[in-house]
Amino acid sequence: MSRSRDLQKIADQLADLVKRGDTAEKDMADALLDQFTRLASRSYRTSLAAFDTFLPPRLVRSASEGAAVVFFGAGVSAEAGIPMWWDLLETLGISRDLVDEPELAHDPLTAAEVLAHQIGIPDLDESLRQGITKRNVPAMAHFLLAALDQDVYITTNYDCLFESAWERLHGIAPRVITTDADLVALNAKKPFARDNKGRPIVFKLHGSASIDEEELILTRSQYRRHYRTNYNLFDHIRTLLGSAHTLFLGFGHRDPEITRLVEDVIHVFEMTPASKRPPTQPAFYSLQYNMGPGVPEIFAARGIVALDPPHSLDPPSELDPRTFALTRSLTDLLGAVDSTAHRALELDKSLLRALQRLTSEIDAGVKTLDAIAGERNARGTVSKPKLASHGGRLGALAGQGVYVLNASGETVDHWLPPTLSLAERADADFRGRPYVRQARMYRQAFASTTAESLFNGNATAFLCVPILDANKRYDGVVFSAFQVGSWNTPLDIRKQLQEEHKTGELSVLLLDSHGVLLMPPNTEFPPRKPRIGREPPTANIGFDFKRLYRLSRRDKLVERIWNNIVPLAQDDDVTNLGDVKMYSVVADVPGTRWKLALSIPT
Repeated sequence: MSRSRDLQKIADQLADLVKRGDTAEKDMADALLDQFTRLASRSYRTSLAAFDTFLPPRLVRSASEGAAVVFFGAGVSAEAGIPMWWDLLETLGISRDLVDEPELAHDPLTAAEVLAHQIGIPDLDESLRQGITKRNVPAMAHFLLAALDQDVYITTNYDCLFESAWERLHGIAPRVITTDADLVALNAKKPFARDNKGRPIVFKLHGSASIDEEELILTRSQYRRHYRTNYNLFDHIRTLLGSAHTLFLGFGHRDPEITRLVEDVIHVFEMTPASKRPPTQPAFYSLQYNMGPGVPEIFAARGIVALDPPHSLDPPSELDPRTFALTRSLTDLLGAVDSTAHRALELDKSLLRALQRLTSEIDAGVKTLDAIAGERNARGTVSKPKLASHGGRLGALAGQGVYVLNASGETVDHWLPPTLSLAERADADFRGRPYVRQARMYRQAFASTTAESLFNGNATAFLCVPILDANKRYDGVVFSAFQVGSWNTPLDIRKQLQEEHKTGELSVLLLDSHGVLLMPPNTEFPPRKPRIGREPPTANIGFDFKRLYRLSRRDKLVERIWNNIVPLAQDDDVTNLGDVKMYSVVADVPGTRWKLALSIPT
């Protein structure tokens, strides 16, 4: 359920905090209050032009319901004077030699371990607490996070500035969890839940400076013990992240244990068949200041959607540009959850429905081909009645026939729909075709990339099931050939989605792993009906391969989607085409080598 947030009330609260000197940066606050005033104006609520940060609509919706997990790191507390990790080690007394040691350049955990052996864990812990607790004025970022009003927050920070900001805004302190014992006391019935007093949960994964009875987790050996001793806590975190939209803020993604937690969640997702995945699926986002052109795909390969905070804005006074960009992004997120601007871009449910329809038909086709493979006799052939029955069941997915090849790639059996009569089809040599090579190499069922038909020149895809012998060795392949145009499902999906969204501006891009479209994204040109021999034109309805290829290679949006790496189930992408920006949701089609994208102008 969406929660109402009064932006003007939040702006007034923040202005009052500035007057009382309760924020660490007055200039920052003044600049953000100006942005708040704009976003609170009704005239901006339906326009994306009001927002400096692009925020995926699915993240905005999750945050509007209080169901987003905000995972924040040291970058959030930097403007409040809390040192970053290496600066922290230097203030604690680490030697210059260790700071300059190349072997430790990206390994602060080991550096902290060496320091702990030099001065002792108790002194290290005490110095750390003193350095942190003397900073007691929250930064504007802490207040913005509190104003966002989510049920669950996670942090690797030791300081208590977020808790202080929450209490000043809401009049009650959040519930802090640091160990298994705290989790037992919480007695949570489900991962997403406030405590019995209605307080949000803050998981402080490395301890809290306010809890004297527990060590702060800083060194490599402390990490090792903590993450394995408090198993229930981190299992709870995995469950939480596995069903949430998680936004990383001020976090460098170099913490090995946090990376492991994210990897564990991704592994479970990837190993769960698409048909058995729950409706609430994990999604990870991370604000990455001033990204280079390759950064989004690097993060996507890690399973994370990289978001670009505004880096072209000039920060006031001497403020750090990164911190200013982060807080402006938080301001945008607060404005977005109270706005209708992002709702017009919501394509997630449409994408999921389209994927489910494509996947269900392909899965059914694979099962039929698998049945054909299982019914071969000693000669590798299938009885003609059974083969005809299975071919008829495949329907349009076998519009260009079914073929059984042996381990050498020779055709040993085939079935053609009654409308196909060209004799050359039965004698075709498929041994050099890419999908036959893929079947031999990967030995898993798949829907292939497209190729130009040997017979009618249309773009043709192939549903392939490799045949394995009793020792799991490759023994051939059974495949069906089909063409979009005769197989109408993708065209029906395109038509239905464009009618649902009441705009001709919605593009539906279905493309193979070579970046070639299986159909035009809109109605750039219709299917053709070539006459082949005595076969009726209706037997060869499809899209001309060469024409699709040319369209694919000149279309910048197609190129962008082709190069896109999908993190987990879906990616959110904005492509600048010069005179227009296109927002796209992109997914891999399970069981295929295809991508499906829905795109609309922002």
